[in-house]
Amino acid sequence: MKIVFIVYHDLKIEARSKETLDALKMIGDVSLVSFAKPSDTENIDIHMSIYSKYLPGIRYLLFLFKARKVIAMKKPEMVVLHDCSPLIPYVKKYHPETTIVYDQSEIYIDRKPQTIKKKILQMIDTKYDKYIRDSHITISANEERAKIMKDYYKLNHSPIVFDNMHRIEDTFNSE
Repeated sequence: MKIVFIVYHDLKIEARSKETLDALKMIGDVSLVSFAKPSDTENIDIHMSIYSKYLPGIRYLLFLFKARKVIAMKKPEMVVLHDCSPLIPYVKKYHPETTIVYDQSEIYIDRKPQTIKKKILQMIDTKYDKYIRDSHITISANEERAKIMKDYYKLNHSPIVFDNMHRIEDTFNSE
């Protein structure tokens, strides 16, 4: 199975996305779209997005354009979107045969933005969150969020829970 995994996180430090990538590698041929290379690049076709030299909003738009190019080029059977709801209408319209899996690790329903950046994020969320119901499979970080998502986004299916608890592999002071 050809899979495109689109994630706007650093896979070296974001455990949930790293675990998702590891699981996807077990079920198919994975093409990854990200702005940072994962630690383990074995059996992954990596497509990097330009990241460092642009403002955050521009970086995200460039990331989305890169993701669209990879989806068009790879013609995958499954697209896994990690917190990238703006891509759902594109996949649905131009690749209707592709299964859309939407993984929402964070849920912001009553965000009270304090900065311009957060206000822009809220506008993007508001515009594109309605498309979450168009995904074939929705993944949530815990049971409570799954229930909230089902009601809030008016999903016709219950989200699958992929727990957001991860082992921290680091030294610590036990006292």
